[in-house]
Amino acid sequence: MLEKDFYSIISSDESTTNFLISKNLVANNENAECIKCGSAMNLYLRKERGKERRVLRCKRKGCQKTQSLSGLSLSQQLELVFYWTQGLSNKTIMSLTGRSSNTVCDWMNLCRDIPLKMFEK
Repeated sequence: MLEKDFYSIISSDESTTNFLISKNLVANNENAECIKCGSAMNLYLRKERGKERRVLRCKRKGCQKTQSLSGLSLSQQLELVFYWTQGLSNKTIMSLTGRSSNTVCDWMNLCRDIPLKMFEK
């Protein structure tokens, strides 16, 4: 993928979410199930600190669990993963994204650990 194509995808959370849904990397509201009770979940916009974030929320009256992956938006998460796939150093990723060393280190470890866990099963 060209860098300009990537940046057009992460230009908004909506385009990022649509891209991830199209690649079956994020569940859409038609097939998402609550991890707590198994009921169907809906996609909602939640306003936090002046920003809108998409979260999945259980429709069941007694549950209403919300599911979010991170304090970072999906666009910010995808940006970190993209830089990891390019083999950039943590220091370079920190300067490109403005993220702290702890955040970058945690995400790079996560990017490394997920494929390892898949092969351990």
